[in-house]
Amino acid sequence: MKKAILATILLSAGVLLTSVVQAEDKVADSDASVKVTAGSGPVDPEDPNNPGGETGQNGPLSLDQVIQFEFADLKLSGGSTSVPLKATTMQNAQVTDARGTGAGWQLQVKQSELQTSDQTKTLKGAQINLANAVVAAGRTNTSTDAPTMNTASLALNENYQPLTTAVAQTGLGTWLIKYNADSTNDITLKVPAGNLIGDYTGTVTWQLSDSPTPTNP
Repeated sequence: MKKAILATILLSAGVLLTSVVQAEDKVADSDASVKVTAGSGPVDPEDPNNPGGETGQNGPLSLDQVIQFEFADLKLSGGSTSVPLKATTMQNAQVTDARGTGAGWQLQVKQSELQTSDQTKTLKGAQINLANAVVAAGRTNTSTDAPTMNTASLALNENYQPLTTAVAQTGLGTWLIKYNADSTNDITLKVPAGNLIGDYTGTVTWQLSDSPTPTNP
């Protein structure tokens, strides 16, 4: 009888001991590291213009594409006349900031006089007007800190004027400044009365500065 009782007690103790032993979690850390450097170019235009405007500039801050201003034929009249571009597709300027500094940037633009090839005639008072631009992030750019247009409408002249500005910590990555060439208002050439017939050409100069407040020459 005593042996039977002893066996029962030992068995119960064994069950109790098993029920309180638990597995212990094992934890270890591994290191993660990366060195981030400035990018390089050139960056291809995401929405190529027709006609093109690729600059082929290298990064890390680059003006990848500009607009070519080929205007429709203009018929003189007794007053001022405006004509749109020949193109009917969207026209884009594209800027990429891969510096990784958050310093910001500014895009400025100016135009020269329009003259005949022999420079004997000048299209007096001719002025390119830009309006209704839309700023859009590149397709793989998820940043919401967009650059801003300095003005809703800009009449170009011989002096640099700010078109788009990215203040500090904005404008990182690729950004497009888009104009609807199919509109008669977005990109136009205004020519006043008193001009002569001829084939006129000139230059529009785009300047991308590595600061939101550039110092112009």
